[in-house]
Amino acid sequence: MESGPVESVTRRPRHPYTVALTAAAPVPRPAEQAARRAAREALGVGAAGAAQPSPTGCPFVPRCPLATDVCRAERPPLRLVGESRTACHHAEQVPAGVEPR
Repeated sequence: MESGPVESVTRRPRHPYTVALTAAAPVPRPAEQAARRAAREALGVGAAGAAQPSPTGCPFVPRCPLATDVCRAERPPLRLVGESRTACHHAEQVPAGVEPR
């Protein structure tokens, strides 16, 4: 769903799925891990397998907090947003994720 320079993708992800993956990365400090877990849950990204992906729209739409009708109807093209290429209709609206350390 997203590709680009490692620093760009991990520090400023442009797809909700990348935000969720980045926030899920484990860290060795329990307090920080708990804070990351809480932040990930606050993103509102649904669990895998929560619903079947759309056959015509974005495959992430059943779990995406930013999903709209356009996401359900049209598969997003891979496009350049910042330094990354992302397949998200709403990439400019993706909130900053949990920054890895």
